[in-house]
Amino acid sequence: MADFLSIAKSGMAASSAALATTSENVANANTDGYSRREVITSEVSGASANPLFSALNGHGVMITDVRRAFDELIAGEVLRTSSALASSETQEPVLEQLENRLLPEAGGVKETLADFFDAIEGLAGTPDDSGLRSVFMNAAESFAGAVADMADDINELGDYLQGQGEQVVERVNDIIQEISRLQEKIGVSSVPGTNNTILDQRDQLLKDLSKLVEIQVDYDNMGVASVTLGDGPGGPVLVDRSGAARVSINSDLALVIRPAAAGSAASETQTRAASGGSLHGLSSVLSAINATMDDLNDWAGAVVEEMNAVHMASRDEDGNPGGRLFSLVGWEAEPAPANRGTTIVTTTEIPDETPPAGDIRLVRDETLGLWQAYDDTGTLLGSGTNQVVLPGMIIDLEGSAAEADVINLVATHGQAQNMRYLLDDIDQIAAGGGMTVVADATNAGDAELTVGTTDVGSTGLPQMSDILPADGSSTTLLSAGVVGVVPANASAVTLASLNTGGSISDIMVFTREGTQIAGPALSAAAASALMTTANGFADGAIYDGSLTDQADNYLGTQLSTDGSGASAQWLQLTDLPYEDLIIVAGAGDLEIGGNITIGNGTEPDDRSVRVEVIDAGTGEVELTDQATGHRLGGGILDADGNVEIAGFSLNLAGTIQTGDVYDVEASSSGSGDARGLNELVGLRLRDTDTGVGGYDAMFTDMRTEVGGMLATVQTKVEVDRARYEAAEIAQSSTAGVDLDTEAAALIKYQQAYQANARVMSVAREIFSTLLNSL
Repeated sequence: MADFLSIAKSGMAASSAALATTSENVANANTDGYSRREVITSEVSGASANPLFSALNGHGVMITDVRRAFDELIAGEVLRTSSALASSETQEPVLEQLENRLLPEAGGVKETLADFFDAIEGLAGTPDDSGLRSVFMNAAESFAGAVADMADDINELGDYLQGQGEQVVERVNDIIQEISRLQEKIGVSSVPGTNNTILDQRDQLLKDLSKLVEIQVDYDNMGVASVTLGDGPGGPVLVDRSGAARVSINSDLALVIRPAAAGSAASETQTRAASGGSLHGLSSVLSAINATMDDLNDWAGAVVEEMNAVHMASRDEDGNPGGRLFSLVGWEAEPAPANRGTTIVTTTEIPDETPPAGDIRLVRDETLGLWQAYDDTGTLLGSGTNQVVLPGMIIDLEGSAAEADVINLVATHGQAQNMRYLLDDIDQIAAGGGMTVVADATNAGDAELTVGTTDVGSTGLPQMSDILPADGSSTTLLSAGVVGVVPANASAVTLASLNTGGSISDIMVFTREGTQIAGPALSAAAASALMTTANGFADGAIYDGSLTDQADNYLGTQLSTDGSGASAQWLQLTDLPYEDLIIVAGAGDLEIGGNITIGNGTEPDDRSVRVEVIDAGTGEVELTDQATGHRLGGGILDADGNVEIAGFSLNLAGTIQTGDVYDVEASSSGSGDARGLNELVGLRLRDTDTGVGGYDAMFTDMRTEVGGMLATVQTKVEVDRARYEAAEIAQSSTAGVDLDTEAAALIKYQQAYQANARVMSVAREIFSTLLNSL
């Protein structure tokens, strides 16, 4: 009878537990992260208490588990699609902001660029009009300011993303720490279903974590999760049984992960870029912003370089070459964290001077009451109390300073954020053309000559100033042949060849076009072998030895020797032309000394030159100096009539005939002349031959590229959302609560409970009858 009662009692207990579990399912039907529970029961088997009776029946029912609905495969798909959606949804609004910054607006880059070109065109019609010159100045300044403002806006957007990334990593650390604390409680109690709430909370945290970074999760037989970073196995461990890792972030928004083990070495730290989640979205869009910033810097660099080149080749009203219109030179001040003072630094470029190319370190010396400025090699550049004046820049300092305070000025040259207009007087506008071309009246051809200046490019040779010892001593060359180059901005050079027991090495000096200034004349074979582009000579250079050893030499260069010719012990060249000179050493002791004097030479476009068609059939032309008759160089016209010779770019449009001559002279005055302005106007549209100009179209291409990225991300958001919703539906069908199903279960378990209660009642009645019969 006791077994009868206990069996009924166990049935009531099991039904009661099932009812309670079903009620919990119903109550949490809309609770995020809740997984449906199910009571698992098993038969209680018993042993016979009577040796004459075989116990064929059990002793009731027992609850073996309260099982939590969970499908590892579906759960992993939810985490993966959640990461993908979070990434694309993070990118979309930021790319929209980036695109908005590039869209045309009042006072924006495109509008101010158009206004500037309109101002140039207006001034070109009346180049002497002071009012139109003021309009030019204002338009140029507005344009430069708009470019700098846009760059600042984009940089601020990047800084914002960096801050957002730091917040994401802070949240990642909080989540993995909480997961670690929860997992310490798993398996502590042996009561069935005790871990379910912990696992629900843990899995909800995993889902939250997947929205931040993409993760892989593996579970052991106790349900404890091992979480690694990335979209595949083998990634850095974020949290497992040993605890939670320590996570930080770098400037590229990549994760820096140090293992959970106490005292883990820094060498065990791993750096990984997030492959999903909002951090991946931030990292991806930061890359897009940086790429756009690079494009903007390149665009601004092209504008500045090309407009400056045109203006510097033009002439102002006094006939002087124009200066730079725009600058991209700048520095960012970075005070040292340990500074005890508070100092504000302002830097100003000096337009007509060359500023330091690298970083500058300011150190406060309170004893002297000075700020000391050093370059990146530790060389003292200058000092001052509240102002330090260096070549090309002025540094102003305001505020309080303390001993040994350090402020680093990081060079940001070439960045659009530095763009500014340099002219401060309307008379500085170089409206006139740099050169005047006059065709000889006897020319048989009808071709028109257009002349400009061009960069002759580097020789690729070492500088003689780097080869010659600074203390005036000599150096031993490794071999005979080309030694190095004297740069175009040198005004004088002194070279000596020393006898160290053998024979003196000859010293020879050449222009890049092949004219020999000093040294023994060469044979045709020797000249041909020497004058190659690999040796720094111009392509197609032709040897001319007619001037070698003459005192009054090439373009007025003055040559002095020891009296026995340039092959003797020393030579000196002064009044050098503004072009590179190639130094060659002959066989011998190869012991060379000397020095280089740097000074302002004559710019190529200040020369008066003559262009002559040598052979109309081959297109050969020659450039000579009008004053001296010296040959500057020669070349062959291409199919479009273009050739570059000795720093001049020539174009002959039309029919040429052998013997045609053109005189090219530097303009004496820019008054009433708008050729320089017209060249600036020409930059409005892109020249398909030279690749210059067309800034509006280039800017539009940049904006279109960002728009394309945005459209791609918007499509990806839709796809990722659909995949995530499908995964959520799948998880809901396996782990979610269906109220109809639970209602049916309530009826079933209620009936079971009532049936077991009836068994209990029958057992009591039987037991009472038995007692009464005694």
